[in-house]
Amino acid sequence: MIPTSFSSLIGNEPIKLYLQRMLAKKAIGNSLLFAGQEGIGKGLFAYVLAAQLMSGQNGERHRSKIEKGQHPDIHVYRPEGKLGLHSIQSLRQLSEEVCLPPYEADWKVFIVHEAERMLTYSANALLKTFEEPPPRTVIILLSRSQAALLPTIVSRCRTLHFKPISQHDIEQALVQRTDLSGEAIQSIAGLAHGSLGRALHLAHKGGDSTRLHLLDTLSNLPLANYKALGAAVERIVEEIESSRKQAEDAAKEELLKASGEYLSAVQQSSLEKEIEGFSTLAFVQDAQALFNQLLAWYRDLHLLQLTQNRSYLINLDYAEQLEQVVQKGDLMPIEKVQKAIDEAQLALQRSTSLNICLENLFLKLAWV
Repeated sequence: MIPTSFSSLIGNEPIKLYLQRMLAKKAIGNSLLFAGQEGIGKGLFAYVLAAQLMSGQNGERHRSKIEKGQHPDIHVYRPEGKLGLHSIQSLRQLSEEVCLPPYEADWKVFIVHEAERMLTYSANALLKTFEEPPPRTVIILLSRSQAALLPTIVSRCRTLHFKPISQHDIEQALVQRTDLSGEAIQSIAGLAHGSLGRALHLAHKGGDSTRLHLLDTLSNLPLANYKALGAAVERIVEEIESSRKQAEDAAKEELLKASGEYLSAVQQSSLEKEIEGFSTLAFVQDAQALFNQLLAWYRDLHLLQLTQNRSYLINLDYAEQLEQVVQKGDLMPIEKVQKAIDEAQLALQRSTSLNICLENLFLKLAWV
């Protein structure tokens, strides 16, 4: 169920307070940018802001529809298709709908998820809309990377920077929403790195098997031969693809629930594109998490070599394995590791297969 009150939101108290003051003073920004990492509640804050704007006459009826994801005055746009991009067609639709009056409420709200995945051409088409938005209209862009947005878009928005959620708050949320043991909750909260969304994802999966396989492999380098390298890559890719399929199935279930039982051919096509977009973004997020885990391993190695202090390790559960690797000596410079990872990420963005990206990366990192 989608939240409709600020009291149900977790973390980012300063932003919560700012939005409440903005509503109290009726100084509503027409173009807002919610920036911050994935899974920290940017979308939920957007829905709550929309619910509060519509809480006047017939407020209870509006809240009920928002909770079900069925309010006609909340327009949600997500990346679509296998590339996971906002289509020009959908953003043209936004430009047209923004000029129409609300259907039921006094306000209409447009929420654009993953705004950094707008093509430059289609983003430029929205500049006029951001410059002169119609009255009683709010456009909220959600982005994990403000730097990836056009500067002309950012300059027209009031930007709110969301912070990672504290480990304590994530642990409390997991206690309320899962049946995991205290030790498992503490471990998952630590691995989430401030993202409640990722913590819930890991709890649903029963942990991060991709990370465990990666770190087990890193603990036993070098591999015997190229065949062993290929097998390690294949296993990692299979786990990421399995995670992508789970995300796709979950998205399909949620979207079908929100869309109703009967869909026209056009609605069905739109739904399929949106599900493909969810699947692509899940893949991108898991690949990014893999690269982050890889960099964290080498960071921990250099930290141990310099300080011999375990307390600052990211991978504290692998402290013994890290110390054994450090004792072998001959660590690759962290700058070289960062460069190799950046090149692999760029290749993946250019549609190179994950298998090839990882094979090239691991060869550069002297896995064999």
